[in-house]
Amino acid sequence: MSRVLVVLKREYVASVKTASFALTTLLLPVLFAAVGLLPALLVAVGAGDRSVVVVDGTGRLRGVVEAASASLAEEASARSSARSLGAAMGSAVLPRAARLRLTYVAPGDAAATSAAVAALLDGARAGVEAGGHGVDGVVVLPPAMLEDPGARGALYARGADLDAVERAAAVVARGVAVARWTARGRDAAEIEGLLSPPAFDPAPLSSSGPGGPGGDLDLLVAFGFGGLLFVAILLNGREILRRIVQEKSDRIMEILLSSVTPFELLSGRILGLAAAGLTQILVWLGMAAVAGVATGALGGPRLVDAETLLRPMVAVYFVVFFLLGYLVNVAVYAVGGAAASSEKAAQQLMSPISMALSAPPFFLVVIAGHPGSTLAVVLSMIPIYAPMVMFVRVLVSEPPLWQILVAIGGTGATVLLFVWVAAKIFRTGVLSQGATPTLRELCRWARAR
Repeated sequence: MSRVLVVLKREYVASVKTASFALTTLLLPVLFAAVGLLPALLVAVGAGDRSVVVVDGTGRLRGVVEAASASLAEEASARSSARSLGAAMGSAVLPRAARLRLTYVAPGDAAATSAAVAALLDGARAGVEAGGHGVDGVVVLPPAMLEDPGARGALYARGADLDAVERAAAVVARGVAVARWTARGRDAAEIEGLLSPPAFDPAPLSSSGPGGPGGDLDLLVAFGFGGLLFVAILLNGREILRRIVQEKSDRIMEILLSSVTPFELLSGRILGLAAAGLTQILVWLGMAAVAGVATGALGGPRLVDAETLLRPMVAVYFVVFFLLGYLVNVAVYAVGGAAASSEKAAQQLMSPISMALSAPPFFLVVIAGHPGSTLAVVLSMIPIYAPMVMFVRVLVSEPPLWQILVAIGGTGATVLLFVWVAAKIFRTGVLSQGATPTLRELCRWARAR
């Protein structure tokens, strides 16, 4: 065991001292943040206030339009300060939500209304042709809007502003409905209450009953877990593949193997790279935590509720399944490196295997939606898929304890098996030069004593 620790320490120090390790650790989060925030920044460039003119043919709905304008402003402020996950992610980029400004116009009779609408539309088109912004939409309320329940209004908007103008029209239409009832002697507050849709508090349903955190945050954590695991494997899996192939052709390796066994050597190398990869993950998580604290200190909303994210077992499962997933995948690369005679042959050998190893992320959404399905259960029992799939299952549901233990135990045993096989192949492969061995030869090397 002491010799494994010596190899582990040497591998860890050699990895973290490289310039590529420092650059990857510091710049990769910046790159991912830039890629993730770029779409939101592009939206922010074009997401300004929207100006909508409401043409009131009745001449009696000024109060309705003013109330609608106040309601839309309050709604925009609420979106800017919301702490829900989706709103927080958007408002971390946008300084505030885009507001809808309503302008009230009451021309008079039907002819004046038509003339006012035509003038507004001509002005809006001229503004667009001149490269300006001007009026973004026009909502027309016909003179018979209050008396005739079948009266239909009209709205005009550019394609990019259609959703915003439709939202403004919907709020105005709600006020018109209340005004119709109040014109018939009903209390406005009572009508507002009757028209308000009921609110529901979402909560996940578990085997122990309803309640508890979950939802979009759990799915975000699951994708974050998968992304971190994928990046760690991509960075370090191919590195150990390359090092093993190179060392097989290094004559000093024969001397080194006189001091340590192949199993001890490969175990130390894999664990050393795992420690280096975990160091990167801890640095990235620390950078994310600092960014979250800084966002709150600057008056912005918290991107993630820490009390929700750091639930009692989430951190434990995250570390356990991340280490298992990392080790089992890197162990597969170690087997590939031990079996190949050159880097080119190793890459050809690992290409189809890498595609098979990268399958779980494609099933994350399905598994998160149906954590107890046959597909989810079967995938969580396959050692190379178990860490990612089982982590998603324990996030969104409460799988039986025996399934969690089988996934952990099976993956751990598979790691040891892969390292043992890689060591057996490596021991013989060091002394074998030339063409890549066949599958039959690899099996014979693995069975050799």
